[in-house]
Amino acid sequence: MRFTTTWSRNIFSARGQQWLAVALVVLCLLPFVVLAFDSHPALDDFQDAVMRRRLGFWAAQRELYQGWTGRYTTSLLLMDASPLHWGPHWYRYYFLVGWSALLALAGGLYACWTVLTGTAWPRRVRLLATGVVLALWLTQAASIAEGLYWYNAVAVYTWPAALLLWWLVALVRLVRARPDTRGSVGRGLVAATLTVAVVGSNEVAALVVLAGLGYAALWAWCWHRPRLPALAALLTIALLAAAASFLAPGNGQRLNTIAHQPQLLQALAGSGAAAAYFSVNWLGAGLLLAATALALPALARLIARPGSAAHGLSRVPPLWLGTGLLLVLALVNMPSYWATGGMMPLRVRAVVWLFFLVGWLALALAALGAASQRWPLLRHVAAGWPRPVAAALWAGLLLFFFTDHNVRLTHAGAGIASNNVVLAYRDWLSGAAARYNQQQRARYRQLQAAPAQSLRLAPLTAEPPTLIYYDITTDSTYWGNSAYAQFFGQRTVWIGPGGHAPPR
Repeated sequence: MRFTTTWSRNIFSARGQQWLAVALVVLCLLPFVVLAFDSHPALDDFQDAVMRRRLGFWAAQRELYQGWTGRYTTSLLLMDASPLHWGPHWYRYYFLVGWSALLALAGGLYACWTVLTGTAWPRRVRLLATGVVLALWLTQAASIAEGLYWYNAVAVYTWPAALLLWWLVALVRLVRARPDTRGSVGRGLVAATLTVAVVGSNEVAALVVLAGLGYAALWAWCWHRPRLPALAALLTIALLAAAASFLAPGNGQRLNTIAHQPQLLQALAGSGAAAAYFSVNWLGAGLLLAATALALPALARLIARPGSAAHGLSRVPPLWLGTGLLLVLALVNMPSYWATGGMMPLRVRAVVWLFFLVGWLALALAALGAASQRWPLLRHVAAGWPRPVAAALWAGLLLFFFTDHNVRLTHAGAGIASNNVVLAYRDWLSGAAARYNQQQRARYRQLQAAPAQSLRLAPLTAEPPTLIYYDITTDSTYWGNSAYAQFFGQRTVWIGPGGHAPPR
């Protein structure tokens, strides 16, 4: 009994909980680092590589802008930055796609924590906080296969999401700088450059930037007029960049390929319903709420430090931030409902989940600041939860983590809805990821060794959900099959016995 009591006191002390959090973060991140070695490109990756090879760099940029998309930033990334251009053995280096996505997000999150905490938290605590947010994102992201391991989605959404975090840091630093100083001019140039880059990456990031700058300009107009000129200039730059991206001829060409007649009221209703649906699901899973409750003592100590960005954020009315978060969620859903009448793809939902996490953190700080002013008892939270409360919160965190939401309680449905970490370990330890990797590499060797012809490829025997986005099909005329064949110098390719017969 004495040993058990001593153990519980140590593990649920402030230091013990930090080490417990470190262990959980490492366990959450580990499978995604390992599975990167088994990841492979798909569909658009091969098509973009074929376009780059056929047209050259600048002609390909012009073709994309005029015929497909106005995302001028990510159009650059989709060309020469792709691993598919790194020689005949490019697939040996494809693991760098997943690694770079994780490192980019970690760097952006660490920069956010640094500008938020200042000198209040040492580096090891900021690194831990970065790992916690990254682990939360990985656990509930809508699709790891699309958001982390598919190069096209990484270039168009995940890397820009990291860039958006750096933009947020630049905006906070600009707002906190003294106006009309050399430092404020330099920070303004950095913020302007990041604004142009982020707006040209994808529509979701562009709308977040526009909404954030609009809110910041309104805040400056009401309470801090000296900040207004810089924010107004930044908003003007963002609007011009958005015009260059949104009004690109390629966007109109792409919309013409979609058989959907947009209706404004339907798009508004769908976007609002999607925002509510996302929020209910993300919060209803319980994991984010439990993690927030465990972090409250550290956040309470943080907002008690006057002069920090977190302290200033705690003075913002939480109702404003909560309403703003829901409005931004609805806003970023608008392009999808306007263009297709339906919900955004999984890869987009994955980065929106990351934006929600950042917004939720800001809302938690604001709510904690308002509550501590109204109820003095909450100020004692900064001293840390009592050990029984901490133990209960950790138990709840683990319970929510392993819940698979198998509502019908069927054997066939057991584990199907598990979080991404559980699925990643299953794909790794079952050997499914390794078999998938071996068969994909065998395909590449077969395609590279064969002369130009029509080839039937064996279907994949393992399709780990953490890794595979989409495979080529049994239809040799499908556009993905055509791009795949052209990339490897073949006439046509298809999989399975149901494919088209080779042309005579």
